[in-house]
Amino acid sequence: MSSNKSNPLSGNNRFQTKSRHYHHRTKVEDGSWDNWIGDKTKSPFRQKFEKSFVTISVLLVGLGLIAAAFAVSYVVLQKVIPMISK
Repeated sequence: MSSNKSNPLSGNNRFQTKSRHYHHRTKVEDGSWDNWIGDKTKSPFRQKFEKSFVTISVLLVGLGLIAAAFAVSYVVLQKVIPMISK
């Protein structure tokens, strides 16, 4: 009594499913990330301005941190160490 039907739980058919809607390619391709997220593309002048603004900001913050480190070391060397050595 053998049947010719194939077992649906055996073989490769067990793990195959239909493709999800988000795996299908869309027909309309915008082609750029800015279009995908809805952002306008920036002009070359705007890109250069933002890059230089970030560079100058990082330099100013870095110089401020170095100045703060020197100020703390000055306070420690001039005021705290003489108190400890008494």
